[in-house]
Amino acid sequence: MKKHLSFICLATLLLIGCTPKAEIPAILQNHPLRTTFTKLDDPTNKPEVLFNGKDLTNFYVFTAKNGKDSPLDTNYVVQDGVLFFSGPDPGYIATNKSYSNYYLKAHVKWGNERYGNRKESPRDSGIIFHFNADRVWPTSFEFQVQEGDMGDSWLTGNVTCTDSQGTAYPVGRNNRIVKYADAESPYGEWSLLEMIVWDDNAEFYVNGVKVNDIHNLSLTEGKILFQLEFADVYYKDIEILPLKENNKEMKKMISTEKAPAAIGPYSQAIEANGFVYASGQLPIDPATGQFPEGGIKEQTRQSILNARAILDAAGLSLANVIKTTVFLADMNDFAAMNEVYASFFQAPYPARSAVAVKTLPKGALVEIECVAVK
Repeated sequence: MKKHLSFICLATLLLIGCTPKAEIPAILQNHPLRTTFTKLDDPTNKPEVLFNGKDLTNFYVFTAKNGKDSPLDTNYVVQDGVLFFSGPDPGYIATNKSYSNYYLKAHVKWGNERYGNRKESPRDSGIIFHFNADRVWPTSFEFQVQEGDMGDSWLTGNVTCTDSQGTAYPVGRNNRIVKYADAESPYGEWSLLEMIVWDDNAEFYVNGVKVNDIHNLSLTEGKILFQLEFADVYYKDIEILPLKENNKEMKKMISTEKAPAAIGPYSQAIEANGFVYASGQLPIDPATGQFPEGGIKEQTRQSILNARAILDAAGLSLANVIKTTVFLADMNDFAAMNEVYASFFQAPYPARSAVAVKTLPKGALVEIECVAVK
């Protein structure tokens, strides 16, 4: 009898494709680029349960008031298998890991209370993705979760993309791409949120309806956060499913108007293999095109500010820097340079080389380059 059952099971597997597959969400199974999502055909590829219904094991808390992992952050609690965010201090829970090329799902519904300037406004939250440096709010893209606007996309910081019509959204603060469909549930009911993110593309779905898509994302990998912004909100059933292997060998240019433009055959920075390599930064004020008035201290500060602007465009900060090289026109300026340099970095400090050179472009006193890791 057991042999007959084994034969029937084997025959069934052959008929449906030889290998059993876990259930694939409908929006993935029917996606026009289904064949692109190669990991869906891997029988060992399973969803990662980000929220286990018990605690914040896979997350950390960050708030505007208390920073990261403060013992006072009691506004993010688990109740009956559901995450409940409450209180007037804006902040978020964020994944411990970075992600790229994934399907993400979560359920959301609104609580009762609103705070601060939200008392008379629509309740607000969001899923912010591909950020790398903590702050309120980080350089990133957002799946907007707001009453009446569920599915809009916000671009925060020095990020760029194009919308569904191919319209480019250049570097700026708080660019908004409005959804093209409404599908959210009435107040007090759960809404299913789904995202498909692959390469430099992202699609947003609400209750199974595609409501927005953005492309040519300048950030293709990073952490994911769930936002508290002056309104009580509930989240549950948060899972993520890998879609394809990450192309870590892909080289990507980083560019920003907040640092001096590249004027030769080079980029302001290149991202590759999880690292950002920033070109040497002269102390040119991008607003004036001139060196700041003063001497080595003022020029050191400007060079570091330029490097910081480039890192911000990559979704990073000076805290991500692992190596710097300082070029000095005169080694007698080392102590003054070092005094300013030390004010920008905290332990563990990046590795550093400091060398004197015969001359620097435009007669600069200093040039600083850096390498950062995501």
